[in-house]
Amino acid sequence: MAPSYSHPKMFPFNLVLKDVYYIPKLIRTRPDVSIDDELLEATSSHMFYVVSLCTAVSHGCSVEAVRSYVEHYREEESDFKEMMHLATPVLYFAMGRNSPEMTSLLLKFGMSPHGPDDEAHFIPPLVFAAVHGYLQSLDMTEVIKILLATGADPRTVPEDIYLARGLNLSQRYFLHRASLCEPFTEREVQLHELLEVTDLGKLPYRIIGQLPVLKTLQVIVFNQMSSNADGSDPLVMVFAGAPGHGKTELAQQLGDLLRLKHVTVACSQMETDTELLGSKQAELSIIQPASSRGVGWLDGCFETPPAGWLGLINYRGPS
Repeated sequence: MAPSYSHPKMFPFNLVLKDVYYIPKLIRTRPDVSIDDELLEATSSHMFYVVSLCTAVSHGCSVEAVRSYVEHYREEESDFKEMMHLATPVLYFAMGRNSPEMTSLLLKFGMSPHGPDDEAHFIPPLVFAAVHGYLQSLDMTEVIKILLATGADPRTVPEDIYLARGLNLSQRYFLHRASLCEPFTEREVQLHELLEVTDLGKLPYRIIGQLPVLKTLQVIVFNQMSSNADGSDPLVMVFAGAPGHGKTELAQQLGDLLRLKHVTVACSQMETDTELLGSKQAELSIIQPASSRGVGWLDGCFETPPAGWLGLINYRGPS
């Protein structure tokens, strides 16, 4: 018999996967209204109801509706953390929809990438994603990448089945890559949460190859943000390499994952210092010392003529 999950601020519930691999079908209580409205009505209760959330997710509710419902019950952080761990079965319904956005949101709320404690009735999320993708003819690569980036153990998918029909080439690559990455310690995870840089761990799953460089970059950026909280001292890095090896892509991904504004300036097209007074001035304003945090990528700076270099060195932005 499946265990019943309970918490003082949650309705007790009992959910299991059907035959271990299949999402159970849940019936709506208010089919006369939209599924988003039905989930919104559920917030009238002071108790968090996992089954209502699973039902809404399985019937196609929006990511914003899920965010609103869960946030409604976010009060004491310790209680919320316990509730989210117990609510981890909802994660399987999001994966069942092959929704990377919803899967990512639920993991950020604190649902476990390792799955519920009830191992007898729930297979690990990584295994479920691979099997579900095969059974439903879905490409679950993005979901698998998100699970790996948030700490799911790649060893739950044995290497012996990497060549199984349920895994495509990209999924095999990212599982193998994850097995080479040293996971963050619990202390590092807590510090990342404190500095709001948890997405930095996803960097290895945004770039193909360059694993040693990415690990070094993660450490450098994290140390910079932790030791320079006020953002007064800029961090300058040089990405050197042959064309087409992902330097620009890496800079762009870094800005996205840190949730910072980022801009790319084509320095190879900057032939004179007077160009800094035109459109380039607006582009460069993001990286001036007085600006808010941002990522500025000077693309092809070594192709810039001497006049352009002098302009960049002396640039101070608009007064």
